[in-house]
Amino acid sequence: MKLIRNRKIRSKPETYDRSQGVVHIQHTELCFMDAIGKGRKKVKKQDGILILVLLTAAAVFFLGYRIWNRKTPEEVVVYVGEQEYARFPIKEDRELLIETEKGINRLIVKDKKADVTEGSCPDKICVRQSPISQTGETIVCMPNQVIVTIEQAAGTLRH
Repeated sequence: MKLIRNRKIRSKPETYDRSQGVVHIQHTELCFMDAIGKGRKKVKKQDGILILVLLTAAAVFFLGYRIWNRKTPEEVVVYVGEQEYARFPIKEDRELLIETEKGINRLIVKDKKADVTEGSCPDKICVRQSPISQTGETIVCMPNQVIVTIEQAAGTLRH
C-alpha cells in the first residue's frame, strides 16, 4: 500500500479466465483513512493562523459594512392601505390616533422611537411588537391596514 496525500491506495487484481481471452486488469481502489484511528488529521499551527485571519477579516468586513451603510433615521411615515397618512420627524415626541375604516391604532413617538400602543385589531400583533428606531424598520397592523415605518427624509444624502 502507498500513502498519497493522507489517503491510502490499495491495488487488487481482478481474477479473470485467460482461456476466454480476458486480459488481467489491475483495479485501483481509493480508501480514506479512518477518522477515529491513526489517520486523524490534526490542525497545524499554520492552519489555525489561517482560520483566525479569515474569521478576523470576515468580522472586519461585516462591521465595516454595517457602519458604512448606517442611515440616520429621520422621519416616521404612516401608511393606511397604499396611501400616505402622516409623515413627521422622529425627533418630535408625538401621539397620533390613526383612524381607518377597519379600526383604530394609537402611535406614540417618544425618545426617537415609534411604538403602536393600542389597536382595535383582534390579534394585537402590532401592539406586542417592539418600538422601532432605525431606518427601514416597520410595524404592521394587517387587519387595520396600517404600516408605520422609519425612512430618511426626502432629499437627504447618506454621509
